[in-house]
Amino acid sequence: MFGMIEAMLSFLRRQVGLRTDQASATGSLHAKINRLYENVLALPHETMVYCAVPSGTLRASADVERATTSGNWIKIKEIQVFIDGLIRVSFEGTYTSTSSPRGGAGRIYVNGVAIGAERSFPKDVWQTYTEDIHVSKGDLVQIYISATSSTTRIRNFRLYWDYNTINEAQIKQD
Repeated sequence: MFGMIEAMLSFLRRQVGLRTDQASATGSLHAKINRLYENVLALPHETMVYCAVPSGTLRASADVERATTSGNWIKIKEIQVFIDGLIRVSFEGTYTSTSSPRGGAGRIYVNGVAIGAERSFPKDVWQTYTEDIHVSKGDLVQIYISATSSTTRIRNFRLYWDYNTINEAQIKQD
């Protein structure tokens, strides 16, 4: 019985190895894991960074129609992003009025700060507006609208991007 246990232990030592084994692609399991750690896992985790690049890939949306009659800029929609880089923002706007040729407008904001162009909406026709903007992780991308003697409407607020990887060294050079 003792001989059988010793044979099993010997077999396990050959297959698994000891902590003192040299790292080798053809060595024991312990040595292979050690080599994997040295060549891959020991690299800094920040070596490759994900970032956003504008694209036609829909990542987030708030499509429900919202409206206001306020002449002040009102935050009407908001989406939080968890990526750094450039994203494409799209939304549709229109206004309705029975008495005024002047209508509503919309604008993209990030964290409460206007960054997009002010867009004047057409009367009774939905118009799509698109802009590429820079965002950081945790930013709130928002749409604000205002009305001038009208009811301003917005819908289909959408964010588009693809994921790209860049080397951390590239970020430091830029």
